[in-house]
Amino acid sequence: MTNYARQPIEFQLKDRFAADHRDVFEVRGAKRPRRGDDLPSKVSAQTVLLGYRGLDNHERHTNIEFDGSVYQLEHDRCVINVRLDVGAETTLHAIVSCTNGNS
Repeated sequence: MTNYARQPIEFQLKDRFAADHRDVFEVRGAKRPRRGDDLPSKVSAQTVLLGYRGLDNHERHTNIEFDGSVYQLEHDRCVINVRLDVGAETTLHAIVSCTNGNS
């Protein structure tokens, strides 16, 4: 983001997210008689951990880590405060990583 205005700007960047644990066959239209279970999300100051326990009893996790001035972080959204002085530039990242298994 770059501020091309003639004065500093402040705004909130809002990001919504969710984990969809459907497998590739479901995406293509197959119907499953049963599915695994979503696990409770774990939220800390800058990260959210979304989890799923499959029918094979293995847990899969998606970790989302936000940088910037995180104002509010919940299981499905992040609000980041942004301030840019005149001519200032910034880049914000959301780093997503996944793990598979019970390790």
